[in-house]
Amino acid sequence: MISFVFIIFKYIYKNLYSGGGIEGEITIFTLEQLPIPPITPYNQHITKQIEDLVNQILELTQSDGYEQDQEKQQKVRDSEEQINELVYKLYNLTEEEIKLIKEMC
Repeated sequence: MISFVFIIFKYIYKNLYSGGGIEGEITIFTLEQLPIPPITPYNQHITKQIEDLVNQILELTQSDGYEQDQEKQQKVRDSEEQINELVYKLYNLTEEEIKLIKEMC
C-alpha cells in the first residue's frame, strides 16, 4: 500500500508548488513552501510516536529474513497505518478529508 503521506505530498506539490524549470522538478524553494506543521508542545507527543514507529519499521525491514517473514511485513503495514492516523491528527483533518485521502490510496 502506498503511504498516504506520499500521496498528500504528491498532490500538494503537483497542484500547488510545482512550476518553472524542468517538469516535476523539486527544488529547495518548493520544499520549503510545503505546509508542514511545526513541532509544538501541543503536538510533540504525536511526532514522537511517528518517530518511534518509523524506527520500528526501519528495524523490521532491515532485519534478517524480512522479505520472507509475513509476520514482520504485517507489523510494518500496521505501523504504517498507525503513522497515517497520527498524521491525520497532526494536520487536524476532518473525517471527510480523511475519507478523500483513503479513496486516493
